[in-house]
Amino acid sequence: MFSLKNNPSPTSVESEVINDTTPNGNEATEKCPLCGRLNNPGAVDTCEHFFGMQCEGDIIWSDKYVSFEESYSAFVDFRDQLENLSPSRVTRLINQIVREEFITGDLIKASSWLENSPTKIIEEIMDFKYGLVVETDGMLSSVGRSLYHHNPGLVGSIIDSYELLTRKLKEYSEQKNNGKP
Repeated sequence: MFSLKNNPSPTSVESEVINDTTPNGNEATEKCPLCGRLNNPGAVDTCEHFFGMQCEGDIIWSDKYVSFEESYSAFVDFRDQLENLSPSRVTRLINQIVREEFITGDLIKASSWLENSPTKIIEEIMDFKYGLVVETDGMLSSVGRSLYHHNPGLVGSIIDSYELLTRKLKEYSEQKNNGKP
C-alpha cells in the first residue's frame, strides 16, 4: 500500500488524487510541477522535465545522475590524491581552473574538503522541483519523491565541468611531477 502526497517542499502533506492517464495511456501518478503533464515515473512515462526519483537519500531511475555521480566521484578521488599539496593550495588551484576555464562558480562547492555526497552536491547545484511523495508500507517501506528540473540536460554541462576540472588537476599534477612549476 502507498499514498501520494503533493510535496512542493519536503514537509508538505497535502494529498492529491489523480484519476487520469498519461499521454501514453498509463495510469497517471503525478503532475509535473513545471509543465503540468500527467506522469507515471514507475512506468517510465514522464515529461522531459523528469530527472529521477529521490528515495531514502539516493537518486534512482536517472541515467543522468549515474553519469554525474561517476564524474563527480572521479574528481573527488583525484582531488584527494593530491597528498603533497595542502587542502588550501588545492582549493586555490581549483578556483584558478574554474576562473580560467569559465566553469560555473556553483561547482566550487564541490571543491570543499567536507564529505559531500554526489546527491547533496547535485541538489545544491540544480534547483529541483519536487513531485509527489510516495510512501510504501510493510517490510520494504520507504519514502521517495520525483525530481524535476526545467532543463534536466544541464547536468551534461556539469558533468563536462567536473571532467575538465579532473583533467586540469591531472595536468597540473603531471607538470609538478616532471619538475615544471
